[in-house]
Amino acid sequence: MRTRFIQTLKEYIEKEGLTNHKFADMVGIKLSTFYDFLRSDDIMLRNVLKIVDYLGASLDYFEGKTKNFYCDYKKDYKVDLQAQVKKYLKEKNIPLYRMCDEIGMSRTNYFRWRDGDCPKYYSIVQMANYFGVSIDEFIGRV
Repeated sequence: MRTRFIQTLKEYIEKEGLTNHKFADMVGIKLSTFYDFLRSDDIMLRNVLKIVDYLGASLDYFEGKTKNFYCDYKKDYKVDLQAQVKKYLKEKNIPLYRMCDEIGMSRTNYFRWRDGDCPKYYSIVQMANYFGVSIDEFIGRV
């Protein structure tokens, strides 16, 4: 598994005594989508955000980067990855091609996000780690 999110989520569901069906229903994700989500490494950011927003949880908690489950996130945040990437590239004085090469990400993915495609969660974790910031901070949740 490329991120810890799925494993941490499974542990949370078990600890809370929930079934996958009940949890998917609570969060508002179709059960079939949720089962696909649990079996895949290529999880989409929008589904991850639905879950952590519902729980009021930190993405960093689910990745084992903090022991704090809850996150005081902005309720009206809007993910603008292009702006966030540009901001951190400028702060670190790093060109886009270098970041992409160093984390093994295609520049095409970046341009797809710019055009409105939803990124894979793993790419977000990679970039947050690369820039040395929390995942929640990187996507503008906090």
